Amino acid sequence: MTDRPDRPANDERERELRRERLFERMDPGPVTIDREPVGGPIPQLTDEELREAGLDR
Repeated sequence: MTDRPDRPANDERERELRRERLFERMDPGPVTIDREPVGGPIPQLTDEELREAGLDR
């Protein structure tokens, strides 16, 4: 007897399990941002600058 499954259902289940394991390895986990963006902090526009740009708060 061989270790190879003879039934297509077993092949299908094995492919499904391999696919699940692949996606588990690809999952990066929770994403956290714990530092400033590259280039420094994001500048905040003043109310006057927003009005000049045509964007009111």
